[in-house]
Amino acid sequence: KLFPPTYRSLFLFQIVLFPRWILNVMKQRKLDEIEKLRLEAEATEKENKLALLRLQKQQRKEKIIQDKLKAKEVEAERKARSVAREEIIQKEKEKSKLMIELRRKEARTQLLGLTSPECVEKVDFLFSNPSICSVDQLDTILEKVLELCKKSEGNGPFPADKIVKLEHKRLSLQYEAKMMLKFGSSGTGRAVSRPWTSDEISVLTKAAKKFPGGIRNRWIQVANYVNAQGLTSHS
Repeated sequence: KLFPPTYRSLFLFQIVLFPRWILNVMKQRKLDEIEKLRLEAEATEKENKLALLRLQKQQRKEKIIQDKLKAKEVEAERKARSVAREEIIQKEKEKSKLMIELRRKEARTQLLGLTSPECVEKVDFLFSNPSICSVDQLDTILEKVLELCKKSEGNGPFPADKIVKLEHKRLSLQYEAKMMLKFGSSGTGRAVSRPWTSDEISVLTKAAKKFPGGIRNRWIQVANYVNAQGLTSHS
């Protein structure tokens, strides 16, 4: 059974219990505020960490992209330098080849002017292929011819024929021996024959069209053309 509160009990509540309750309420509110601030600080710290991670990830991506672009630029520069170097080397080779061809033509013209018509074929043989007679060898032969012509002035026409014939014989034997060593030989001393490949037949057909019948030293020129294509010639 409940009894209405008395004045004394109300007075005790107001004097003793109510202030304590108020203090507890205020303390709890303070604790709640502290907890709220702590949670907000944790959330802010977490957000800052996530933002830092996103920034670092973005920076790594940008660095990878920059590194790739730099690598591409370096590779492009390297290729450009390589192409330029190859072009320079190719131009130097072409220039050297052109100079050699001009020198060979000049030497041939000069040598033909110092020999008789019967030595034209032998002179053409000397100039038919650089592997037969190099520019240095041609210069040596030409020096010998000029020296002999000076010594033999007034002793008859075409004194250089003897040197041309001797050099033709020596270089032809040397070239034949070189070809035998390169392609092999049979017991009879003749070059070993073998079936023609399709590439060799194609090159031979081009050579036959390039050097038609009636040209002096046709087959020597055909053989030289086939050899120049990097294919073995047949005897």
